[in-house]
Amino acid sequence: MKFFRSSHWASEFLKVCSSFSQRTQDLQLALNIRTALRVDIAIDKLDKLIGMQSDREQRFEKEVQMRGGREKCLESEDKLVELLKIAEQREGRSQNKTRVDVPTKDANKPTSRTGRIDASLLYELRAPLRDLLDENRALFMFKLDTQTSDIKDAIKDSETRIMWAFNSRFRRVKDPVRTMKLNFMYH
Repeated sequence: MKFFRSSHWASEFLKVCSSFSQRTQDLQLALNIRTALRVDIAIDKLDKLIGMQSDREQRFEKEVQMRGGREKCLESEDKLVELLKIAEQREGRSQNKTRVDVPTKDANKPTSRTGRIDASLLYELRAPLRDLLDENRALFMFKLDTQTSDIKDAIKDSETRIMWAFNSRFRRVKDPVRTMKLNFMYH
């Protein structure tokens, strides 16, 4: 009885394989569409954010202008320390980007407390935007490639499990001719 339906199963397996292939393509298309929509949403949000400044940003911009503008502040670490202290006072918390020198009784050192800005913050403030974007793009591409690889591996694992399930059921079919050939070869 199993041999009677075996030709029917071959066409069913082909249908399942083509359906699986089509669903894989559909999934890729859906992921591409979803990604494109997310990018459009992000662009819209960025346009809104760029167009408006919060009260906090406006107050901080005034402080920068009182100290000679952005370029003057970037040239002077003292002005940056002042701006950082103002930001910390307004936020009510430390930014953990300054290191305050402890006052000493040494006559060669000033007794006032002076702060120094962390080197990583100075780099981020002074580096050209293009360089920062390139660094961020490299990190983003690494993460994207990793996630894409994980998704492909998951799909391949699922494909393997499905094919194994089909193959294990197919092996249950008893073929007397094949069995006889195998017995003859090994005995």
